[in-house]
Amino acid sequence: ERPAPAPHGLLSHNKADSFALCAPPQTHHTHQHTPHTPAMATLQDVDEQIAALTRKIEAVQAAQKPPHLRLQYFNAPGRAEPIRMALHYANIPFDDERIEFADWPAKKASMPFESMPVLHVDHHKVLAQSNAILAYVGKLANLYPTDPFLGGKVDEVMCLVEDSVTQAVRPDFGEKVWPRFAAYLVKLLEKNGKNSFFVGDSLTVADLKVLGLLNFLLSGFLKHVPTTCIDSYPELLQFKEHMDQQPKIAEWIARQQKK
Repeated sequence: ERPAPAPHGLLSHNKADSFALCAPPQTHHTHQHTPHTPAMATLQDVDEQIAALTRKIEAVQAAQKPPHLRLQYFNAPGRAEPIRMALHYANIPFDDERIEFADWPAKKASMPFESMPVLHVDHHKVLAQSNAILAYVGKLANLYPTDPFLGGKVDEVMCLVEDSVTQAVRPDFGEKVWPRFAAYLVKLLEKNGKNSFFVGDSLTVADLKVLGLLNFLLSGFLKHVPTTCIDSYPELLQFKEHMDQQPKIAEWIARQQKK
């Protein structure tokens, strides 16, 4: 008796298929990519990295360290006095080189614009013009606003003072010119509020510039300008009193009076 046929699909129809069913499943080997491991850094690489890091640290330290400063001006207050006061106020050391009037003709040609003050920075950089120097020193001393507009207001006051100084030699300065500039200064004080500062709510180089002007006018150096020239302006009197009471400013003024 013939055996019943196997159900379709359970047995293969040929020997090859039968072998395929009986053989164990084949394992397909795929090539696995081994990631490339970079070679270890050489000692030279390490040395270069250390040198680069050292240079960065030195640059940061140099930026934080005050530069060496040498200020040249006559042996008098004048345009250099606000600069001197700013440096003293911030405890920034500087060489205060005072040139006698008799020695000026021999030194004049060596100055950038044949004028002073002149500031030498780190022995090889030179800055001239009093307002430019005062703005630079103000930034070193944190006496110049970081806000661009307020910085512009500081420059505005300093330029106004400089305009008045250039006209101080006029015979009619005390009678006609000064009253006009005094009114401008009073207006700026009032507009900034009743804090006795010209810009913002703290002392800036603008205040030192005005103080230098007032001290110059009250010194009696200009014979055509009475030493009572600010008596008619209570706002300026209050401003000067407020500035004179600043400990570092009072210290500087007292030191100069002893010379």
